[in-house]
Amino acid sequence: MIEDAEQILFNTEEFASMGTYAAGSTTASIRIIVDENKDRLGDGTSDATISGLVSEIDEPEHNSIIACEGKVWRVVMVVTKDDLVWRAAATRDERFRMK
Repeated sequence: MIEDAEQILFNTEEFASMGTYAAGSTTASIRIIVDENKDRLGDGTSDATISGLVSEIDEPEHNSIIACEGKVWRVVMVVTKDDLVWRAAATRDERFRMK
């Protein structure tokens, strides 16, 4: 099951993208799936749901940053997490620009 998630869902040639995770002094390159315009919380406080592998980072911290494909996202909260995948509500952070 873990190999399926990593090889199929989080294959960067299929569904996933490489992103950069930053929280405090921690940075990591991680595979993520960004579902834009999906307000996972249903209250207008998030712009996207970002999914990532627990094997790469256990779960993103509140207010941590995930940058991917020229966009910067700030984590609002982790919505769900199991043994394989976490899903976080995120908002677009326009203060940062990716080159």
